[in-house]
Amino acid sequence: MLSPCYQVALPDRRISIFIDSQETLEELRREFPREIDGIVRFYRDLRRTSERMARSRLFSAYYQGRSADGYLGSYGFSPEFSVFLDIQARRFFSLPVRALSVASLISLLDSAPLALHGGLTAFAGQMLDVFLRNGGEARYRTPWPRIASVQKRSVVLQVQDGTVDAEAVLFNTRQTPEGSDLFLGVREELLPVGMSREVLCLPDYSNPDRYFTLSVSGPSDETSAPKGMRALVGSFPAISPGAGTKERCLDHISSLIPFLREQMLFADERPLQNREYVFSRETAFRPFRSQGKPLLLQKAGGSLYLLPDAGGAPADTARAATAFAARVE
Repeated sequence: MLSPCYQVALPDRRISIFIDSQETLEELRREFPREIDGIVRFYRDLRRTSERMARSRLFSAYYQGRSADGYLGSYGFSPEFSVFLDIQARRFFSLPVRALSVASLISLLDSAPLALHGGLTAFAGQMLDVFLRNGGEARYRTPWPRIASVQKRSVVLQVQDGTVDAEAVLFNTRQTPEGSDLFLGVREELLPVGMSREVLCLPDYSNPDRYFTLSVSGPSDETSAPKGMRALVGSFPAISPGAGTKERCLDHISSLIPFLREQMLFADERPLQNREYVFSRETAFRPFRSQGKPLLLQKAGGSLYLLPDAGGAPADTARAATAFAARVE
């Protein structure tokens, strides 16, 4: 039996997303029976468009520039199915689905989802391991470096014990207000039957921007929770930290997990942290060869880059990181 990569939990529906698109279509057939013929045609058309893009650079460039708004408009989907698409676009691209390009829409729905067990912690560990094996160095709990100079092919940083002269420097910091995270411990039997380890949740169809995500530790992951228990992380991009945040987050999660308040073991908010780096007025950034919403920014005429720590757009973040890696190779 196949395991879903993630689930989309709408107010009255729950759809599992699989690597095999046919399995995903069976889920959609169950939840949207009245419009399944149009949905099947839509996914089939996406596949054909993807194949045309793979065969022709001209078609690829055309669909990278074409808006998904007009592409979607010809199908006449219900508001509920449109929200199903929208919540995924907001999670992975931080944009409404109709603001995507057709190429990004294909990446979202026609490409097989990639799942990494262990979440971003495991992913960060793998990245750090590669970095260290290739001569890199990690320094923890050190003050922010000062930018001493930025030239076309070099950046000099003033650090605690001297200077660092590099060909290029990438700052990965959170430069905008962040949402809220809630960490919970629950007993395994409290989780709904069939709940995936990653769930995109929407409490109200009329507010697709107020989605949240739930991540559940695996049943055999005793590094996250003791046997018979699970660690649960809720991330709420639309809820700013402050008074009453914990109760608001619990209200949302309780719509998916009944009796949560009565049976949870604990619930803690993520502590507020100021991770913003204050750049000088002379350090002006501009988009670096961006398609769609720009994330990777480059200082004009220099080798200093900024990749904001924007957890709400993992697809664009991965694309931006790839662009930076190609630049410094």
